Amino acid sequence: MSLAKKIIIGLGIVILAVAALLVGSYLYMTIPTKGEKIGTYEKPNRALLVIDIQDDFSGPNSTMYTQGDAEAAIARANDVIARAEKSQWPIIYIRHEFSGCMACIAKVFMGGRGIHMSPGIVMDKRVAVKSKNEFIKHRGDSFSNPNLDAFLRKNSVNELVLVGLDAQQCVYNTAKGALNRGYRVNIVTDAILLSAKEKWNELMEKYKRDGINILASKNL
Repeated sequence: MSLAKKIIIGLGIVILAVAALLVGSYLYMTIPTKGEKIGTYEKPNRALLVIDIQDDFSGPNSTMYTQGDAEAAIARANDVIARAEKSQWPIIYIRHEFSGCMACIAKVFMGGRGIHMSPGIVMDKRVAVKSKNEFIKHRGDSFSNPNLDAFLRKNSVNELVLVGLDAQQCVYNTAKGALNRGYRVNIVTDAILLSAKEKWNELMEKYKRDGINILASKNL
């Protein structure tokens, strides 16, 4: 075999390996997790999940969303947080951090946003933080951190209210992960962000088909 052919074959193997890594990473990030079904509680509770509203994603220097959209959604999320605090629901803050090989991929495809130990992984300063219940995830589904499910079960939670971002990715995958465990799930439409705004109506229909309740903050 000539050297040229060996080089071509070698390059082909490298390309296939990179493609397989990208596909595998995408599936790892986007497939919702599954887990044991929750039980029946004598006094069931609701809980609020505030998902990924972080400086790198929604902050003033981010280009993922317009600041007008981000400010409006965060204002409504804060309204929901105030309602949750008044009603004594557990309020839970979810933060996303890319680590390991996913950090390398995030540098290429996410502009370096959300990488572990970087300054922008903190909560957006406009978010009202009313509890120390914080869980870090490395995948789209918040339930990929098993401590979240354990916390919810400990507090007899059987229903979730979701606000945050992104409606097509982490909010949706978290909702599906919750449904897979038997939780009732609600998303607050004016307190979530979607970067692909043209897909809003299609996505809302998808939520409905999957059994996820969609409502506005004023109707919560």
